[in-house]
Amino acid sequence: SETSREELAELMVGRKVAGPRHTTATPGAPALVFDRVSATGAGGKPKLHEVSLTVHAGEIVGIAG
Repeated sequence: SETSREELAELMVGRKVAGPRHTTATPGAPALVFDRVSATGAGGKPKLHEVSLTVHAGEIVGIAG
């Protein structure tokens, strides 16, 4: 099944979210930085392979998979 943008936003934030504001903002300082992160799970099975991600202050980011 498909999840709508509105449903996905609600799942990420934990409440209903008003429609997009269509404003331009200057990104804040990096609040979280992953630089080529790798991880394995139980039994040595790869879970992440060289993932790089920067999340700036004020951003809302969802990761699924």
